[in-house]
Amino acid sequence: MRKIIKNFGKELLDDEYYGPMFLAPLKSQGIMSMEDSAMIARVKFTTKPGKQFELRKIVYAGLQDLFEKNGIKFAHRQVTVRVAGQDEGADRQGSPTVSQSALQATAHAAAAGGAAGIFDPDDANGDANTDQL
Repeated sequence: MRKIIKNFGKELLDDEYYGPMFLAPLKSQGIMSMEDSAMIARVKFTTKPGKQFELRKIVYAGLQDLFEKNGIKFAHRQVTVRVAGQDEGADRQGSPTVSQSALQATAHAAAAGGAAGIFDPDDANGDANTDQL
């Protein structure tokens, strides 16, 4: 990872548009911490006044592209919903088969819970209750 960052820093310095904006090259500060689903790495660079925001966007986007090209993947949050009482059938992957109505109810509950914070399962349409406490 350090070599990727160092080489990317050299490329940015050699760039005719972005190069003159730098006062000090992009450098890796290494791994700062390890968390449950993340490894926090830090980089630093020095720019001319007012150019740090433009260069930060370029650095973040460029590093993401380079990590992807080099097989370094980012963790993605994933939620698995299991419906009780559906143990009879299983699909090809070995997970329980879920009825279409259960999937729709789960989707409505998730959407309503995220949008309004309240979900009324007795509502015939599956819409979120608009009364907030």
